[in-house]
Amino acid sequence: MLISEVLDFLNEGNSISDLAKKLNKPVGSLLKKLKNSCVEFDNETNEWLCSSNDKYTALNRDITKTIKVLKVDKEINQNQSAEVHSEIKTEDKEYELFLSYRDVDHSELTEKKSLFLTEENYELIKSICKKNSFKINGFIHVLLETGLKSFNLKNNKGDNL
Repeated sequence: MLISEVLDFLNEGNSISDLAKKLNKPVGSLLKKLKNSCVEFDNETNEWLCSSNDKYTALNRDITKTIKVLKVDKEINQNQSAEVHSEIKTEDKEYELFLSYRDVDHSELTEKKSLFLTEENYELIKSICKKNSFKINGFIHVLLETGLKSFNLKNNKGDNL
C-alpha cells in the first residue's frame, strides 16, 4: 500500500488502528513511517497531509517497506520532532498514547522499584507493548503519569504532577 493510499484511507475517517489491523503491522511502526514521509495530522483541516519537499517520491513509497526520511526533508522532519505533540487533539486514543510514549525520556527512568500487578493487567500491558513496540517500563511510566494528572495529584512540594 502506497503512502498516498494510506493518506486516502486515513482521510476517509479510518484510524491508525484500523490501518494497523488491515496491514497487520504495529501502530508505532506505521506512525514512524508516516513521520518519516512527512505525513502528519492537521488539526485545522482535520486531515492527514504530506508536507514533504518532494511529495511525488514521499507519497509513492510502500508503507510495508522500510521508509527513511528523504534528504530533502531532513530539516522538516527535525522541526516536527521539536514540536510539542500534546496539542494534537484526535479521537484516536492509540495515537495519543504513542505520542505520550514517544515523549518519555527513557534515560530519566533510573529508579528501580518493585511493582505488583494482577496477571490480567500484566498480560494486557505486555500485549500492548509488544503490539506497539514499547518498552514496558516506559509504558507504565506513561500510564502512571496520565493517571496522576487525571486525578490532579500534587507532589510533596505542592506542584501538580
